[in-house]
Amino acid sequence: MFCFFVAIFLTGCATSSKPAGEMDRAVETPPSIIGSWKGIRSDGVAIRYQFKADGSMVWGIGDRPPIKAVFTYDGSETPAAVDIFGFQVPQLQGFRYLGIVETLGDSLRFVGIPTKNGLTIQGDVAMRPERFPPDAMWFEKATH
Repeated sequence: MFCFFVAIFLTGCATSSKPAGEMDRAVETPPSIIGSWKGIRSDGVAIRYQFKADGSMVWGIGDRPPIKAVFTYDGSETPAAVDIFGFQVPQLQGFRYLGIVETLGDSLRFVGIPTKNGLTIQGDVAMRPERFPPDAMWFEKATH
């Protein structure tokens, strides 16, 4: 199951050295990340995120049914931290995606690592990325 999650969720990896504390309390979410975002992976598959002001979100991959989850946002540092968890599909129960995000106009850059029980797929202690890799995926504001 974990490999399934990694294969479909990763849009890029980033270097990290900061412990990833769980953010279960949302910090005020700026209007800049609220909305629908769409990007195309290097293999041509469309990835969609919809972040809602109430802390819920929807994640879509290609033609697969969308997955609902919740997120928290902490903009107290740069880049801002985003956790996605509470996935409403059995295969992803207990997973938490530790990400970083930034917006530039109508573009959003978002990367992170999937974790379960505070560990990465390699079994290491999960660390939130601190910076974006050169190949980080960009998403454009989508209009549905």
